Amino acid sequence: MDSEADVTVSEIDRLHSQLSRFEDMFPGYRKVKDRACARRGIPHYLIFDPYKAHCMTLWNPGPDGYRGRDTIPYGGEVTVETAIGKLVIDTSGLPVDPSVAPSAPLCGSPSAVS
Repeated sequence: MDSEADVTVSEIDRLHSQLSRFEDMFPGYRKVKDRACARRGIPHYLIFDPYKAHCMTLWNPGPDGYRGRDTIPYGGEVTVETAIGKLVIDTSGLPVDPSVAPSAPLCGSPSAVS
């Protein structure tokens, strides 16, 4: 891993503090953003959360938001089938808050979203 890519605990704490303040100032921001993307017909919306060590995939957009939602623990692959091809993201190397122990991937197999 490059030293430029390394994140210290103090940097993580500072980022977490900044994100917490942002979410305090704008409660419901994530819901507003995913609802806006769904209204625009964006078929897949992924949220990678280093504080919970999981990826949330939202799919099946509608006027009130996404109707489908899956939470996939870090450690395996997230696969998204799109109109232009398949996107595969390996989550095993994503950064995770040191205070969080990632969950085991579901059945040890990649997760697919179509």
